[in-house]
Amino acid sequence: MNAAIAASSPAELALRRAGMPVPAPVSVTALIDTGAFCSAIDRDTASRLGLLPVGVTLISAPGEVAHPVRVLQYAVRIVLPTLAVLEATVIEAQVDEAIGAVLGRDVLSSAVFIYAGDTGHCTIAF
Repeated sequence: MNAAIAASSPAELALRRAGMPVPAPVSVTALIDTGAFCSAIDRDTASRLGLLPVGVTLISAPGEVAHPVRVLQYAVRIVLPTLAVLEATVIEAQVDEAIGAVLGRDVLSSAVFIYAGDTGHCTIAF
């Protein structure tokens, strides 16, 4: 699914009030991952937006060694083709180079998601 990742609304407001330029949203391909506990963006997207981490968290990923890994968290705005605008705290993760974001259950929890397996089509509404 195509999506745009932008600085969070509070970050954009702070930049505007300070008279600083607001980075343009970054267009990405977002993978819908119902198995992912949280949503993620890649390091390049965070860098292009000039995002500063808002926290650090521990995650355990499939295939990882038994101990959790520390990852950075960022506050972002996710704009979907349906024009749904979602404010979220996402983690920084290494994703496939063709994918710039993963939409996990934290974001999907406010959606109705229908997958028609026989046709391979899905519908998502927020």
